[in-house]
Amino acid sequence: DHCMSTSTSAIPTTNGIISHVKEMLSSPEKVVPPVNTSEKPLQCELCDYRCRQKNALSWHMRKHPEAASQYRKYSNLNAD
Repeated sequence: DHCMSTSTSAIPTTNGIISHVKEMLSSPEKVVPPVNTSEKPLQCELCDYRCRQKNALSWHMRKHPEAASQYRKYSNLNAD
């Protein structure tokens, strides 16, 4: 039984992960964050699109002509 946080190997074993999770769940003072959540806190200002990651929102914003220039890489290099 090796805990992920105390294991000396670079790759934790399945038994180590399972024992770590069991230890976390059995301990009342430790809170385990949800692993899979459907929360999408970021929202497009121009439509109903929502996402979890900032880079996904930036990529989406390129689809809107009125905002695309702000989200393109190197869009201001040739501006005089």
